[in-house]
Amino acid sequence: MQFNKAQPSSPNRAVASLPMLPLLLFWAMPFSALAFAIIAIGRGFAFTANMLTLVMVDQINLKLTEKERIPSWAWDLTAGQKHKRLYPDSKLSFLFGLCWISTAVCFPILLWSMGFFGRR
Repeated sequence: MQFNKAQPSSPNRAVASLPMLPLLLFWAMPFSALAFAIIAIGRGFAFTANMLTLVMVDQINLKLTEKERIPSWAWDLTAGQKHKRLYPDSKLSFLFGLCWISTAVCFPILLWSMGFFGRR
């Protein structure tokens, strides 16, 4: 089978180059080791906040009846308030808020480390 050189390139060639896209974007972005560290710290805080939410929902469901229970996958923004009402001495709501505030603080620090606010 002979190939005509005038034919457009096959679509398989374009698909094969797609896995290289993240690598190309990585080299095009001005990330430093500090930026990667800030991203890792922010993601750690966000992950911890999500895990705390799951623990709070499980604790809430222990005290509620079957009809009032909150599904673990569909909790709402009032889960922290419900947990605080049912467990007034628990610190989980405070830790949840602290983790999300820390995540939000990491974002402007990340932008600063990448030079969005002027020279470092």
